[in-house]
Amino acid sequence: MKATGIVRRIDDLGRIVIPKEIRRTMRIAEGTPLEIFTDIDNTITLKKYSPVKELESIAQEYAEALSETLNCTVCICDNDTIVAVHHGSKKEYKDAGITQNVAKIIWDKKNKLINRSSSPNGMVVISEKESNPDEYCAQCFAPILPEGDAIGCVIAFSKTPGRDFDDTTLCAVRVTAALLARQMTV
Repeated sequence: MKATGIVRRIDDLGRIVIPKEIRRTMRIAEGTPLEIFTDIDNTITLKKYSPVKELESIAQEYAEALSETLNCTVCICDNDTIVAVHHGSKKEYKDAGITQNVAKIIWDKKNKLINRSSSPNGMVVISEKESNPDEYCAQCFAPILPEGDAIGCVIAFSKTPGRDFDDTTLCAVRVTAALLARQMTV
């Protein structure tokens, strides 16, 4: 654990304010669920709660099925990290942080289909471990929205030159995101 040097007092309602700098750095927005842990040495730890991470094994199965159907790489992420990946380099993507651009797609709650052939400068870097969007040829994003809450995203992409995605690809990615959302509400 890393000390910040910041001290806050609990108010009369039992609340404590998390400083803006920490919220911004850790992508904690209003309404972000936090899990509370306690330890025997009187330590309280707050951790961002990820319903997608809770369903990691199911997410992995969905990623595998979609990847094999579309013949491309599929990643499933929560609002911070990639939880499941199939067909791509697991080392490069699994448990990697997502970029601000992917986080924006999630928070905008809009599906997105990008092809290099029609939008050469529109490709999105997915993982914080990457830096070059030029490797991508086609990308498809569908936010996971149980009960309207943006909790993650299903991402399909291809780095095969000349490969384009169409509305059928977008539909398959959207269905996968909807099925994952249903898992959260059951």
